[in-house]
Amino acid sequence: MSYPKPFTPKTIDKHLKDAGFTQENAAFLNAFFRASANLYGVVSLRQMYSLYRDYKKLKEAPKLHLRDFVSYAVITRRAKTSYHVYSYDEVRHDGRGEAGDIGSLVIHTDLIMPTGDPFNAVDNLLMHVSESMRYYMDPDFLTYTGNMDESHEAENLRTFYGSLESTGDTLFKGESCERKNSFKGMRLNEMSVLTLAQEEKMMVLQKDPEKYDKALRQLADQKRSAAEILLSETRAFQRLGYINELLVIRVHALLEQYGAQLNTEQDSQLEQLLSAYTDTMPCDRLRGWSNAGLREYAKLTQQ
Repeated sequence: MSYPKPFTPKTIDKHLKDAGFTQENAAFLNAFFRASANLYGVVSLRQMYSLYRDYKKLKEAPKLHLRDFVSYAVITRRAKTSYHVYSYDEVRHDGRGEAGDIGSLVIHTDLIMPTGDPFNAVDNLLMHVSESMRYYMDPDFLTYTGNMDESHEAENLRTFYGSLESTGDTLFKGESCERKNSFKGMRLNEMSVLTLAQEEKMMVLQKDPEKYDKALRQLADQKRSAAEILLSETRAFQRLGYINELLVIRVHALLEQYGAQLNTEQDSQLEQLLSAYTDTMPCDRLRGWSNAGLREYAKLTQQ
């Protein structure tokens, strides 16, 4: 499903001003939407407004109404952000969603698949999230607007991934875009590469030289180190609830795509690092709670 092309920041600012948003209110909503997408993955506008009211009980915030959240979402649907806004019926067809803009879903772009069914991960999350669990909220909620992989545990995992050597003969083994490993012998933090999904897209476009060249130019600036890609992919699986053996299996498959193979000692180290990482990172399936945070909350409520 195509998503509308983004307007320039200047155009977005004009639309916000025309809609009556002050700079303070627009900045607050920008942070609130980004934090919501980061912590919960998927959240409806009505639920987001409820979370805003919970936040106001903890910290001073601009006075806003539900219609402000709806209006802001309609405008920023055309902005380049870390989230997309879809009507419920665009994502799911079970008739359970609320009609109109109020029922729209704010979805983190990490959960929107570039190939196949774009909402497969979203659907999986909505089916398995605990309906009885309260959403995580604290006075520092607006600090969750940026990169979630800046924690100590994430840095340890990033360093580990970067230290691994690419020794395989091929990259993306067993995939449609499998090719010779031109990075053989290099560490993963030295390899400037595309993601598997991006490589598959380029493989499809090879049949059309004009589109291929255009896509190649567009993706040139999107190359990252294999270590950074692995950390992002690990986060994507973790936020959907993958832990323990299931996450280890997924990560091993990801490592193989970049030619990395682990020895017994590295295997053990990976398991320990992933355990620490998943224990402290917010999880979409847990409505923004980390495993450690949920345990602490359970202790407090039982006292």
